[in-house]
Amino acid sequence: MNNNASYRPGPRVAAYALIGRDEEILFLTDETGALVLPGGPVRDGEPVERALHRTLRDQIGTTITGLDFCCVIEHEVESGQHDYSTGLAFLFDATLAENDDITGHQPYAPHWCGEPEAALLRPSAIADVIADGRLSADFPWRAWKP
Repeated sequence: MNNNASYRPGPRVAAYALIGRDEEILFLTDETGALVLPGGPVRDGEPVERALHRTLRDQIGTTITGLDFCCVIEHEVESGQHDYSTGLAFLFDATLAENDDITGHQPYAPHWCGEPEAALLRPSAIADVIADGRLSADFPWRAWKP
């Protein structure tokens, strides 16, 4: 434990999958009712790609057969009452073994959504990157400017 009163933990790291079908992207409804990409937090000491494999298996019961790195988005994370920290969201284009057999496991419900619904995605920093149309490994870093 750190006794320094000004100590702040490092950024929260998460890994998310971009899973497409026709002109739609797979979103999930989380326990709060928000639309999110499949994926989630990376555990301390866990490799990012392993975390994505784990969360997709838990959330939608699928296995990843291919991953292509897209970008990292640095963003603000609300961490408590009027307290904020930094988050790092790793986005990957994911290919699944059984794309047609996606079933959400509670509390996650899968939704195939088009561009209009992407604006509702959380965290909003990810929605902004998807909306600007430059989501690719050609633009790998999106910095947060508080």
